[in-house]
Amino acid sequence: MQTPQVDRHDPKPTADRSTLVLIGPSVRAAAESARAAGYLVHAIDFYGDRETLAASQRWTNLEDFRRQLRLSKNGADSGGDRSSGEPELCENRPLCENRPNDGLVKLLPVATSFCVVGGFADGYDWLEPLEPQISSAYGSAALAEVFAASTDPILLSAIAAEAGVEFPNFRQQGRVPHRWLLKKRTSSGGLGVSVAADDGRIAEDSFAQQRVRGPVFGATLVTEGGRVSLLGVCRLLKKRLTGRPFVFAGAIGPLKIAKDVSDAVIRLADCWLRRFRMTGPLNIDFIIDPRTGRIWLLEINPRYSATMELIERAENDGDGPMLSLLGDPALVLWQQRSSERPVFVKRTLFARHDQSISAEQFEADVGSTKLKDFCWKDTPAQSAMIPAGAPIATMIYRFEAGRWKRDHRVRTLP
Repeated sequence: MQTPQVDRHDPKPTADRSTLVLIGPSVRAAAESARAAGYLVHAIDFYGDRETLAASQRWTNLEDFRRQLRLSKNGADSGGDRSSGEPELCENRPLCENRPNDGLVKLLPVATSFCVVGGFADGYDWLEPLEPQISSAYGSAALAEVFAASTDPILLSAIAAEAGVEFPNFRQQGRVPHRWLLKKRTSSGGLGVSVAADDGRIAEDSFAQQRVRGPVFGATLVTEGGRVSLLGVCRLLKKRLTGRPFVFAGAIGPLKIAKDVSDAVIRLADCWLRRFRMTGPLNIDFIIDPRTGRIWLLEINPRYSATMELIERAENDGDGPMLSLLGDPALVLWQQRSSERPVFVKRTLFARHDQSISAEQFEADVGSTKLKDFCWKDTPAQSAMIPAGAPIATMIYRFEAGRWKRDHRVRTLP
């Protein structure tokens, strides 16, 4: 689909532009990126936060959509009436209509397409009815196949070997070796990663992997027609929560990296593209061993990912052409990069205990903070009770080396 073009100073979409439906646990950053590219955005996620609503023409709760999608599919499979089970996103008409005999749903209007944003803990098979509108980004491969491959240790080990980097030892059955990690195959954001108990057994939906110590990085790339370009690398930040020691808690970047690291990342992407000729944003997570400098591949995410908004923010800090990773990949590939880019920090704020959060708490003058270019993101659209360990909101601000030791410890509202 041809990406609509839009003035960087007036990103408000108009009715004649294409519609992009974003599906994921939290789609706020992708919604802002798609809107900047000129799309009309329909957001489907769990939160419906204030910034997602501002960037979208319409929002639907992800659980409601999944339930209605199941009803649509089951109704078609049984030949029953599906009219009450269709996911309704478009104004004054259902998003889908019945396709007799095949149990799928057909998108209306034809200009609309779907984009998966973020990982799903229970996999991607439930998106099968929407495959025709999603799979165009992944060539001939099925959506579930591509995303299953992104965390498959056998495939990732082979890709790492081809690219000349390391991949941690792993086991897929039997007992877990002492202090190894247990990883769910469909985990995302560190939520499905834990330190295995002694003599624990590997569940069918998981695999065990030897722990590699060192800072974790996320590389942002864009692909199109077998070509790939590395746009930037961020260092990932994590937070230890009860029973979840490796939860994604933000990032810092883009960072300057050595040529041997960037070359290795490109080789990894090329190896992936030889198997899956996809188009669009691609994320590669890896560790650099601080003692040896060796690169260890962790996973490959064939989608818009959480660190990518920092790359976009850094590129769009000046007066050059607007960068959106959900824009036309061909344009992004050949767009000239800034030689000197600012570095930004993204931090997720978690609830220390069950607490009531008011939307008004985020409406204070952000100019009063000493953090440069500070802004709140993912803020609740209305007052809500947030359970302990759940995300409350996200802070984004410009990195200043002299303030980092103190700033990165921020945990509570000002």
